[in-house]
This record gives sequence, C-alpha cells and structure tokens, in this order.
Amino acid sequence: MSGGYIPFPTWLNPEIVPGLPLRWYGLMYLVAFYLTYRLLRVRMAERNLMVDRETVMNLFFWGIIGVLIGGRLISVIIYDPSGHYLRNPLQIVVPFVREGGKLRFVGLQGMAYHGGLLGAIVAVALYCRAKRMPVAEWMDMIATCTPLGYTFGRIGNFINGELFGRVTAVPWGVVFPDAPGFPAQELWAREMAERSGIEIGPEQVLVNLARHPSQLYEAALEGLVLFAVLWFVLRKRAPFPGVLFSAYLIGYGVVRFAVEYVRQPDPGLDFPIMLVQVANPSQMIAAQLQHGSDPVRDHDRRRHRGVPGVATAHRAGRLCAGRLCAGRFCAGRFCAHFGRSSQVEWVAPPSPRRGQALALIVRAASTRGCGLPVTAVWAILDLNQ
Repeated sequence: MSGGYIPFPTWLNPEIVPGLPLRWYGLMYLVAFYLTYRLLRVRMAERNLMVDRETVMNLFFWGIIGVLIGGRLISVIIYDPSGHYLRNPLQIVVPFVREGGKLRFVGLQGMAYHGGLLGAIVAVALYCRAKRMPVAEWMDMIATCTPLGYTFGRIGNFINGELFGRVTAVPWGVVFPDAPGFPAQELWAREMAERSGIEIGPEQVLVNLARHPSQLYEAALEGLVLFAVLWFVLRKRAPFPGVLFSAYLIGYGVVRFAVEYVRQPDPGLDFPIMLVQVANPSQMIAAQLQHGSDPVRDHDRRRHRGVPGVATAHRAGRLCAGRLCAGRFCAGRFCAHFGRSSQVEWVAPPSPRRGQALALIVRAASTRGCGLPVTAVWAILDLNQ
C-alpha cells in the first residue's frame, strides 16, 4: 500500500541570492537574536527593572558571543570525526578555503546546541557578576525568551536540507536531495520505497528514501510549544528565581530526547546506552522511595546493621542502589540492596576512576534527597566497557 511522500521543494536554496555569501541559515540566526532581544525588553518592563539600554545591549552582545564561540568549538571538536579541523585549525574561524591557489568562501558551517548553551551561560553569568546583577533572575528572563528563536533556527536547518530524520513511510515523509541513498537491491529498502510510492528503476543502484522532517518537529516542539509553556503558563507563576531556567532545561531535554527517536544520528557519533541489569527494578525503586529522605550515615547505621554482606560492601566503599550510599570512595559497583532483604546483585564495574569521581557526586546528591535521579543518571552512564 502506498503511503506517499513529499519531494523536497526545488525552489528552496540555502543561499538567499545565488552566488552571494548570504544564506538563509545565517538570516534565521539574526531573526532569532532579534526576537529574543525584543521579548527580553518586554520581560524587563514587566519587572520594572531600572537597567539602562547600554547594559542590556552589552549583556546581549556577550551572550551572543558565548553562543557563537561555544557552539562553534563544540561542533568542530565533537561533530568532526574525520579530524578535518584538527588538521586545518584556521578554518574554525576563517570562512575561506584555498583551492587551486584561490580563496573560496565556504562560510562557518556547523553549530552545536549544547556548546552554544554552555557558552551563553558562562558569558551571561560572568557579565551579570561583573555588573552585580542577579544571575538567576536574568537567566530566568532570557530562558523564557529564547525558545521562540529555535523555531527559525530549525527552519534554517530544513532549508539547508541537513539534520534530517530517519527513514519512514509516513505520508509527510520528505525526500531530501542530499541524504545518503541505500542499495536498491536491499529487500528492506525496496519495501520502504514501495510503501512510500518511490519508484526504483531496473538499473538503479541507490535509492533515496523518504525521511522524517525532524527539523520541523523540533521547530514546533523546541520552539513554539516550549515557548508557549514558559511564556504563557510559567512566566508569572515562578515561586523563586531559577525556576524558569530550570524548567527550560528540563523542557528542552524532554523534547530533544523524544525527537531523537526519529532524527538520524550524526555519522560516527551514535552509541548504545545500556541500563544496569537488576533482578527486580520495581523493588529497587520502591526501596529508593522508602529511604529517599534519610541521610547517608543514618541509612548506613540503621538499614544495613546486621545484614549479611551489605555492611561489608559499604565498608569496602561500594555503592548501594537502594539508597545510593556512596559513604566512602566508590569502587564503581552497584549493591542492589532491596529494603531490608539481603539480596545482592553485582554488576560489571565501570572504570575505577569514573566510579571514584561519581561517588563523590552521588554522596552529595544523596544527602539532599535526590538519590533516585542520580540512580538513573548513574545507570545511564554505566556503559558496557
């Protein structure tokens, strides 16, 4: 049965004017920055902040510099498995390449979200500290204004025909011209092409299949939906400074996690995440909730007193998944102590250095009643070696 597909619009060109170094992606960045600035002015008027225009412009300027530097550096360091920028470091900041004795404009291609986020946080925090402005409040205001700009950034990705999604047979799947083809003789490729109504010629070697327009998914979710939640729902309901910025980080993470299921992984950067195997995860979670508010020392004394094997494990510095008691330096193991029972499930340890370092984090988190989230983080990070 044919599901149909959408051909990539031929009238869309990454260059605004063919032959000139003006691209839609760069224009979308300018639109995003302008919208964020205007919304920030609205937030300042709501809070009656007596900050002069020059200070706000400087804050915004340094925030943009942080976005560009952080996003560019992380992009060329992490998203370049070929090592091209290590061999040509000047191309990190120089938008020209020498070919045949002549300079050719290629632009600065590649920005990483998490790098831009870290760069912006550092730049804004340092500037606020220097001007004695409350960091948390300004982070909240900027966080509520930022997501709308993502909409235009992802539209720029779509116009460039990059960051497309996985192969699909849904009727709104798009055939991107620059997406890699698949061997036409592969049975699964022929089946997907038939479901989408894509014809394969008798002499055709590769077939370009329809893919999820994940850029547009992200434009709607990371941009419009997240902005609507922060601006219209949470903006005037934040109980204390820092809540809106935290809600932004959580919201973006949830949306990005969901969209990644239909987005094509970057070549050479995909890796499996394996959760730690335990005998009964429900018991582990129940024990965690039961003991979540007890301090580490009380748990070590009360819960493990007289339990064979468990107290010994704690004295050896191992990590208890029931309460996350990293009471000593952690040897990088899970002691799955379920409540008062003496069931113990050992798992292959990660590297000792990582175990010792994370134990300190876990110990600090456990004393603040946030053991369960740290359990999940630890389990995710504990990849098979």
